[in-house]
Amino acid sequence: MAIDIALTVRDLRRAALDLQAGGVDYYPNPGFGHVDFGPVRYRS
Repeated sequence: MAIDIALTVRDLRRAALDLQAGGVDYYPNPGFGHVDFGPVRYRS
């Protein structure tokens, strides 16, 4: 089982926030995002 996805970092952040199921962080300068399965939290 696999999934191939192509998203911008901004799209990844938006999708992860919509899930309301973990931690989300966004690093626009290096161009990557972070999503985990802990408590719901995010940094603006």
